[in-house]
Amino acid sequence: MKEIQELYRPSQHPIRVMQFGEGNFLRAFVDYAIDVANEENGLDASVAIVIPIAGERPQFAVQNNLYTVCLRGQQEGKPYKENRAVTCISRVLSAYADYDGYMQLAELDTLRFIVSNTTEAGIVFDPACALADRPPKAFPAKLTQFLYARFQHFDGAADKGVHMLPVELIENNGQELRRCVMEYVKLWNLGSDFAAWLDTACSFADTLVDRIVVGYPRMDAASYEQELGYRDALLDQAEPFSLW
Repeated sequence: MKEIQELYRPSQHPIRVMQFGEGNFLRAFVDYAIDVANEENGLDASVAIVIPIAGERPQFAVQNNLYTVCLRGQQEGKPYKENRAVTCISRVLSAYADYDGYMQLAELDTLRFIVSNTTEAGIVFDPACALADRPPKAFPAKLTQFLYARFQHFDGAADKGVHMLPVELIENNGQELRRCVMEYVKLWNLGSDFAAWLDTACSFADTLVDRIVVGYPRMDAASYEQELGYRDALLDQAEPFSLW
């Protein structure tokens, strides 16, 4: 049987989205939606995935960052099935193993959105994190460090801000993330100009997301691959319904 990377190629789009997290939910929800929007609405966006914790996922490189989302369930009261090879992931890198490569994303002119799913415990302020850390442990500290590098690289240009779309399942997730970032601005003495840029050029959206994602269907993987006609170790199963 063929491998997915033998049958598909990553789509060619500029990196407009950086994503903290490579888990099943983000891949079956956010990246799936971006892939559909590229095809149906001309979004013209690819995603750079940052693995925010120590460790790597070599299977992404093996599969050329390709994977399949298999939707199974009911839609409009009828059984629904969809298999989609997601091709919008352009890079997958570790904030730890490839810190310099990760930070270079801050210099991308095309970057517009930062999506995150670092679990419910991910959006926390940890005063032990330092600006010089490579990288800081806490996600909001990583984000502050990244945004500050972008602010410096583009000399505070108003059109180089980015929009934060956290999907962590906490109340007021965007405002809580902003609060943590502003705490680091104070702790690290990053200055009023940077704080003003965050307020005027960037945004932190409160989001609510809904889709049941099963992830890799271990018990049924062989039957899925038989149906698809190729092997995919990153296969991701979810329900058809989604809300953002």
